Amino acid sequence: MQHNALVINKEDTEVIGGFADLNSSSIEAKQNSYVPLWNKEMAKKVLAHSTLVGPQETKEFVYTAKTKGWKTLICTFPGHWRIMRQDFEVR
Repeated sequence: MQHNALVINKEDTEVIGGFADLNSSSIEAKQNSYVPLWNKEMAKKVLAHSTLVGPQETKEFVYTAKTKGWKTLICTFPGHWRIMRQDFEVR
């Protein structure tokens, strides 16, 4: 099964997750590794992201925090965001 990873502000979790659910079958979602970059409002909320990672693969990306506060690491592959998420604090 594939996964991706997005870093977002914690307060945007429901908005990004809901958008991912509504658009999961779109061509744009598939072309963008299910990262909502094709929508200007959603793209502004994505602080960092990976591409899709397949089974037995690994992916590394670096997130350099520009602001303090609570962030969320979330997977927006269809059906994943509600359970595949982790909140963390940038101090």
